[in-house]
Amino acid sequence: MTENNIATGYPNTWYGVELSNKLSRGQVLNTVVAGRKILLYRTADGKARAVDPVCPHLGANIGVGGFVDGADIVCPFHHFAYAPDGSCVRTGVGTRPPKARLTTYPTSESGGLIYVWIHSNDEDPAWTVPACDVSGYSAGHAWTKNLQGHSLDAIENAHDYTHFQFVHHTPPPETFDPPKIEGHMVTTHFQVAGFWFNTEKAKVDLTITFYGPNVFVAHLEVPGINFHAIEVAAYTPRQERDATFMKMAYAKIVVPKGVPAAISRSMNKALAILTGRSSGRQVMNDAPIWGSRTFLLHQHTTDGEQHIPLTRRWAHQFYTNLS
Repeated sequence: MTENNIATGYPNTWYGVELSNKLSRGQVLNTVVAGRKILLYRTADGKARAVDPVCPHLGANIGVGGFVDGADIVCPFHHFAYAPDGSCVRTGVGTRPPKARLTTYPTSESGGLIYVWIHSNDEDPAWTVPACDVSGYSAGHAWTKNLQGHSLDAIENAHDYTHFQFVHHTPPPETFDPPKIEGHMVTTHFQVAGFWFNTEKAKVDLTITFYGPNVFVAHLEVPGINFHAIEVAAYTPRQERDATFMKMAYAKIVVPKGVPAAISRSMNKALAILTGRSSGRQVMNDAPIWGSRTFLLHQHTTDGEQHIPLTRRWAHQFYTNLS
């Protein structure tokens, strides 16, 4: 069980644990997500899996010298092997495997990110992160940074429209509709200029959907030039105030008939890099504030900031202990 206090703990939700391209078949990776040590590995058939790294045999850390054997993860100490369901299926010396079981975490993979479900009471997932269709777009551009902050910084920041002019030096976004809340999802549609592209003329229509407070997908469109982009992103608390922001950017632009496919692919790739780096630069403008501010249980918002407490109330559903 992990701490589930809204001020200092972690929500019950899906978390982006790593970029897909950082975990190859047979690779083993030690990490921390929402205060828990996680061993991430990819089986021979390409499935990403996540377990507690402590071997229940004698307590060795499987992530230090452990290896993948087919679909199993093997402890380096005595070569006890554990199946995808966590059960011990064999020992290194061929004796009867004990009734030991690794703690497993549900995993999902979409849009270039690997997700893991963590719940303070170890309950099964109540929903899933949907697959993100990027067919027809460029190859993804990866961006990741380690920073500090609170678990709810990303969701509340995305709905704090007045800070854009002071932190991002852009005009305040023009909202089309209030945030649409559907259970574990919240979707917002607005238009912003100067955020991705350094000109107020290139206004971007943005639809951003959060799946829980820490995973979101942003759909971008520049009206009039048939430019489209998708950013699949996760803001992942690691431990205490340490966090990782990771995302994949995809882009496409409709070109006139007759333009060679190779040129079109090169343009799309360049636009994906521009999109990913531009929004990454804006995240780093937020980072010093996230890293130094105090999380307030009771906010004192003013006119035009009603969506910040709205998303805070929405986020309450992901915590067991709200005090």
